[in-house]
Amino acid sequence: MKAWVAVVAVSLLLAAPLRAQTGEGAIETRVRGKVVDVKDDTIRLQSAKGNVQTYALAPAAAQRARSIKPGSDVLAILDVAGGPPRILEFLSVTPPGRTRGGPNGEGPTTTASGKTGVLLATDLACEVSVDYKKVATLPAGGHTTIELPPGESLISAVAASGAAWKQKVKVGSERLVVEIVLAGIVPPAAAADFDRAAAPVVAALLDLKADAGYVAYVLEKKAWGFHDVQLTVPLQRAQAALKRAQDRLAGLAAPDEERRRAQAEITRAAGEAAQGATLLTEAVTTAQQENSSLGKSAQTRGQGLAHLSMSTPEAAALAALVSSEPFRQALPTDRWAEAGLTPHALDVRLGAEYDGDSPPRLGAVAAGGLAATLGLRPGDRVMAIEGQPMATGWALKQALHTAAGKTVEIDVEHESKRDKRRVAVPQ
Repeated sequence: MKAWVAVVAVSLLLAAPLRAQTGEGAIETRVRGKVVDVKDDTIRLQSAKGNVQTYALAPAAAQRARSIKPGSDVLAILDVAGGPPRILEFLSVTPPGRTRGGPNGEGPTTTASGKTGVLLATDLACEVSVDYKKVATLPAGGHTTIELPPGESLISAVAASGAAWKQKVKVGSERLVVEIVLAGIVPPAAAADFDRAAAPVVAALLDLKADAGYVAYVLEKKAWGFHDVQLTVPLQRAQAALKRAQDRLAGLAAPDEERRRAQAEITRAAGEAAQGATLLTEAVTTAQQENSSLGKSAQTRGQGLAHLSMSTPEAAALAALVSSEPFRQALPTDRWAEAGLTPHALDVRLGAEYDGDSPPRLGAVAAGGLAATLGLRPGDRVMAIEGQPMATGWALKQALHTAAGKTVEIDVEHESKRDKRRVAVPQ
């Protein structure tokens, strides 16, 4: 979430709260407006739009309010923790006809040194700097007044969490109020942490594409295959896994421009993949309802495949990740080549997409590839080779690398039926 700042002169009249935060027994915010009147323990403020709101006054604020004249511009701390909104304290009061003043409206804003008073108010505890020089340490909900010379100054703040905020302000002769809002700002992640979080998203994209490929194959090639009520379950599971991985990455702020580009490209690709998966699921539902994979179902399938064709991240955008060791370590070894990394020495070109199930399920199978040569089809799961379970894609690739040039027994599951056969693995 991007930070925002309201930099305004006290003479601006806004009666709407500026921000909220929690404290012990109270939820405090700030309110600004023109005083209509003060009666006993209440005060009425008018906003710049002309709306009039009545506020209760805490004892200390009520005592201060007795000396405030109607027409004064005020900035106050407001307690909104249950019951009627109640003003706890006045931060500034500008009497009618004045456009500058000290914290309570007394005296000029511009001091003898020619500097202007600037009121800083923050929602979270932080250290505040002006032009990179520390000027104050503020508690949560705190405020202080500093003096700055006329001209442009850069005010910045950093919370204990690492959340950072900065804004250039123009200082003139009128008093300024600078609202520092740090809540919700995500501090930049360490490059290694960011890269490790990006790897599962890239892997999940490949998993989803494999399951989508199998669904598309059934809809197009198998006349009544869409009646399988479990057909879209792996696809939906892969879609959920992609969302979880993407949400974790989205919760991190990229630490540099290269990784911001990578994050944006991965987000785009994940959005295309998710949309494609949703449309393919819809195509299956339509086919089941209409008892045909033609017509509307075929049209929806085509739309889904169009989105999936755009779900491969641009290689150039992932350059920072491809060169990162934490990214490589977090990415499944069998996915290195598909992600643009140098493949492992034991890797083989399978010639088929496959998902992250255990054992993995094949999606699209390329004609003339290794999987096709072994007689494997979309939807197949290689359960074992020479009696050794194939729990992962990497285990399958290692086994095929070892079996190159040999004849081995493979145990294949296709549409819930098991088939053991001996096949010659090409050298």
